[in-house]
Amino acid sequence: MVAGVPHMAYVNSSSSISVLKYVGGTWTAIASPNATGAAPRLSSDAAGNIYLIYANFASSLTTKKFNGTTWSTLTVFPFSDQRSTDIVINPISNEPTVAVWCGGCSSQLSVYRYGTFWTAVGAFNFSSATSFANL
Repeated sequence: MVAGVPHMAYVNSSSSISVLKYVGGTWTAIASPNATGAAPRLSSDAAGNIYLIYANFASSLTTKKFNGTTWSTLTVFPFSDQRSTDIVINPISNEPTVAVWCGGCSSQLSVYRYGTFWTAVGAFNFSSATSFANL
């Protein structure tokens, strides 16, 4: 939800990620994030910016921010075999926070927050998991 409006992200048959909003009884595409990958997740901050994180085909994660007009790439996680599990916005600091599952790291979970760069929250690979989790 962004300002009370439902939004969703999905991967189409050509592996392109699309982001839609539901207005007036119709799902409408917003500007294309120019992204290909899998497992897209969305969140939004108090200012209405939308954050998208997805697994790209280089076995890493990409995070993008939509300011209402254009998408910008915040960062690409430099780790191999990362899979996003969830993205939320910290309501106090307004920072995106993600839980990341690493299949190539003995299936460990890590949590990161974004200020001007991604910083680990607590210990890296603090817990084993057999699948994804939610924040």
